[in-house]
Amino acid sequence: MEQPGPLVTCHRLPFPRPFGYYLNAWSLKSLLKRIQPDLLHVHYATGFGTLGRLSGFRPCVLSAWGSDVLSAPSQSRIMRMTVNHNLKHYDCVCVTSQVMEKSVRSLVPTLLSIITPIGVDTRLFTPHHHSTDAHLTVGTVKTMDPIYGIDYLLQAFAVVRKRLRDAQDERAGDLRLSIVGGGPFLEEYRELAVILGIAEVTTFHGQLPNAMVPDLLAGIDIFVALSRSESFGVAVIEASSCGIPIVASDVGGLPEVVKDSETGFVVPAGNIEKAADALDKLICDRELRLNLGAQGRAFVQQNFEWAKCHEMMYGVYRQALERSGRTRMQIRVK
Repeated sequence: MEQPGPLVTCHRLPFPRPFGYYLNAWSLKSLLKRIQPDLLHVHYATGFGTLGRLSGFRPCVLSAWGSDVLSAPSQSRIMRMTVNHNLKHYDCVCVTSQVMEKSVRSLVPTLLSIITPIGVDTRLFTPHHHSTDAHLTVGTVKTMDPIYGIDYLLQAFAVVRKRLRDAQDERAGDLRLSIVGGGPFLEEYRELAVILGIAEVTTFHGQLPNAMVPDLLAGIDIFVALSRSESFGVAVIEASSCGIPIVASDVGGLPEVVKDSETGFVVPAGNIEKAADALDKLICDRELRLNLGAQGRAFVQQNFEWAKCHEMMYGVYRQALERSGRTRMQIRVK
């Protein structure tokens, strides 16, 4: 785990998850009484949302992050009641996408919810086009889990490569697939690449530090996110910020961060042929790749610039403090 900065003080509560969500309530109350924060910001509407509610501290803001409001409420009646009860407790609930806002409002129609998208440092995630590189690389940065559709990516890549080889297109020999991320299905996906006959042109980098991601994206020409479910799409906007065109599935928040035919292509989830068609267009048209990539970077700069998203979050804090009559917290943006 990355270490926090020098201005951050970490406090460890005594009991581990999952029972700690309930057993740590007294310890959290004592801690909050001692340090006297101006505001409590809790993350996730399920476990930590419960702990934050049990602390009784106000004002308090909750950030929902995806499965906690998109899928957890459907797991059981008790889980739905828990999430519903937690959401009602908070002065404001932050979500990262329109699809998440719709979900929380379906649970609590009167809820004060605000969309606070995750930002990207466009100075760090910046275009690097290597015109001298003979290879054309399709890639992704995701956890190796079925929900993120890595199997779809492998299959779509195999279909495109076969099409080009059958057409005796020389670009077939230049194609490469780059997959970054660790997870429980990594070995299964390696085996699938062998079965599909693309293992020799596919690189599985495994789990790598976040600091390496910008350099890895610099070697990718087309970014793919064929998820089965996705609340927002951080990796997508990071790739777009680097001027890389996107192929993404039409699930969750992905259509909000990919403008179809403008910054990339949005395809039906699970449709391998449609995903392959989109890849085919981008592989065979360099100008299209560059144009969509440039529009993608402009889209990120306009909507997801790091400083702008931070200011939105600070605005939520100010609003929560003003509603509670506590306004002494000073926030500075650098």
